[in-house]
Amino acid sequence: MRNPLIKRLPRELKKELGKYIALFLFLAMMISLESGFLVADGSMTRAYDESFTKFNIEDGHFELEKEAPAAVIDKIEKEGVTVYPLFYKDKPMNGKKTVRVFTTREKVNLQDLMEGSMPEGEDEIALDRLFGSKNGISPGDKIDVDGHAYTVTGYVALSDYSAMFENNADIMFDNSAFGVGITTEEGYQRLNRAGLHYCYAWTFRDKALTDKEKGDKAEDIMKIILNDRDAELEDMIQQQENQAIMFTGDDMGSDRNMFVLFLYIIMVVLAFVFGVTTRSTLEQEAGAIGTLRASGFTRGEMLRHYLVLPTAMTLAAALVGNIIGYTGMKYVMAGLYYNSYSLPTYTTIWNGEAFVATTVVPCIIITLVDLVVLHHTFRLTPLQFLRHEMKSRKHRRALRLPPGLPFLSRFRLRVILQNRSTYLLLVLGIFLSCMLLAFSFFMKPLLVQFASVVDNSMIARYQYILKEPDWVEDPQAEAYSVTSLKVNDTDEISVYGIGRDSRYLPDVKLPEGANEVVASSGYMDKYDLKVGDIIRLHKKYSNKIYRLRIVGEYKYDMSFALFMSRKHWSGTFDMPAMYFNGYYSDKVLSELDPENVASVITEDDMKKVSRQLQDSMGGFFKLFSVFSVIMYMLLVYLLAKLVVDKNADAISMVKILGYSNRESGLLYNRATTIVVVVSLLVCAPVSCALLKQLYGLFMMTMHGWLPYYQPGWMCPAMIVSGIISYGVISRILQRRIDKIPMALALKNME
Repeated sequence: MRNPLIKRLPRELKKELGKYIALFLFLAMMISLESGFLVADGSMTRAYDESFTKFNIEDGHFELEKEAPAAVIDKIEKEGVTVYPLFYKDKPMNGKKTVRVFTTREKVNLQDLMEGSMPEGEDEIALDRLFGSKNGISPGDKIDVDGHAYTVTGYVALSDYSAMFENNADIMFDNSAFGVGITTEEGYQRLNRAGLHYCYAWTFRDKALTDKEKGDKAEDIMKIILNDRDAELEDMIQQQENQAIMFTGDDMGSDRNMFVLFLYIIMVVLAFVFGVTTRSTLEQEAGAIGTLRASGFTRGEMLRHYLVLPTAMTLAAALVGNIIGYTGMKYVMAGLYYNSYSLPTYTTIWNGEAFVATTVVPCIIITLVDLVVLHHTFRLTPLQFLRHEMKSRKHRRALRLPPGLPFLSRFRLRVILQNRSTYLLLVLGIFLSCMLLAFSFFMKPLLVQFASVVDNSMIARYQYILKEPDWVEDPQAEAYSVTSLKVNDTDEISVYGIGRDSRYLPDVKLPEGANEVVASSGYMDKYDLKVGDIIRLHKKYSNKIYRLRIVGEYKYDMSFALFMSRKHWSGTFDMPAMYFNGYYSDKVLSELDPENVASVITEDDMKKVSRQLQDSMGGFFKLFSVFSVIMYMLLVYLLAKLVVDKNADAISMVKILGYSNRESGLLYNRATTIVVVVSLLVCAPVSCALLKQLYGLFMMTMHGWLPYYQPGWMCPAMIVSGIISYGVISRILQRRIDKIPMALALKNME
């Protein structure tokens, strides 16, 4: 005989259709987002990991002042490595952008052709896909590279430039202002020697070396170069320290961990919502449950019956979410990565871990929570269900309210106290939504503010760094000395020697003593330093340690810098008294030999952090904003609707007593309104304060420092958007209150 309980399922679904639609949409949206991300991330991570072998990515590289003698290369290769020349030239493209030109790679750091064809003639070049697309350049277009016309034959992805870091010490890459290109040997020779870098990549012949063994080998290579008179080391980077190679993989890994953690937090909150709604359903159907239990249905049969709809709805949402994730959402997520990184072509792969994380785990969490709630509730006897006595313990005495409160205020306060567990869950949901909204709101103003800081804090419009001293007659030019020291494994800091009468840094009060410095505010803020502290810095490729005492602070947020007099700088770093290797200037110094210019820092270079983050993270910000608002609205709707459903009999009774639909809504919806508004007023500023603390921890893992900035409108905007969203929900709930008949209270009276 067919189980008669099955016939109840369609009626129960219809009765709670609004609740199940909201839960279904919430779950399906969340799972599609997570599934799409994990599938795209897993597929792209696999393609990225395989690229190390597929494209023979270097284990490190070093750069010399001039071409390495053959004897030095022979000594290095005896250390069990293979060395490959990888010379390049940094050249202006179309007058404003910088393109790093290589010849076609055939042995190491191979390129992946994404579109078009490889260059064959001397006037042809293949550009990095992302750099080309950001600048509106397509295969077939002509570009100007340092005064020479080149035809773009195709798009490529260079395996050692998945992130477009022009310099390894940069805080952030900028794939619109800097890119890489591949040309033929003849095309490479067309370009003059200005901007030529003598770079050599190496790979270990023994692929089983541990990280420590690789580090030891790298130190041996560095010693060989440093001990040779004919080879002057300018830079050396191991693979694991190379941001252009490793940043992408680290970012994808951290994003994955963040998304999975976010999923499980939301699922736990949602599981509690399921638990509360399930309990509410049992309370509403207590009479029917008592009748069925008295008719002979066992606890197990009833438990399994009420577990069917939540489990089926979760499975359906997981199925729909995964279909959306694997079809449409994966392209959205992959597009966010392809908009930031120059990744090789990837193929979508089945991700078993994504299936477990987005389907199996949510189903288990929600089913277990429902099971616990149902098991606890069905310990009641049939008689208790018939009497609607849903608590095994005796009722506690009602909380005495303060005397003198108006009737409506006392009534609403009773509604809040009677539904406190539901409202506590509502507060938690609002807090999580506020955290997401705060994150998505504050990032763009932070980056815009940083751009304005750059405008107001530039020492000079042009900051030249030279390979060796080069005198110029231009009165705009002011010489300085600079070297770079390591703060730790994450950050480097520039130590400047400047004149005491500097026209570009008049506010820097230089210390009189040796080993004393004035520190930039950005450096002091990140590492929580204060005047009087002694800092320990070390020189790259050396065991030399410098102990410097901070005697002053200079307001300079956009860079890590220390300032001392040129005299003390020369003494500290064992350089000639008149030595300098840089110029500050407010105009271009045309007298300088271009081949002697190591780099030029302009306002545009400093703004690339802001520009790149806005470009690459803008999609994520919008996604989080939309999702946080939707999550807030669904949670508030579910829990506010629960309050209305639990009090349906009471609402029906107040209608019998003469209250209109609108007045009944004011009694119950107003109680929820009070909780929502108070929660927003508390959670919004708490979220903003917590975000500031989390921001500091986040920046400790990043290169450099972006000063924290929170616009004054952010907190009010969060509150206003929350109230407006609730206004829509309140209208929906009012319609539900309007539909509650007066006969309901009479029908359920004992």
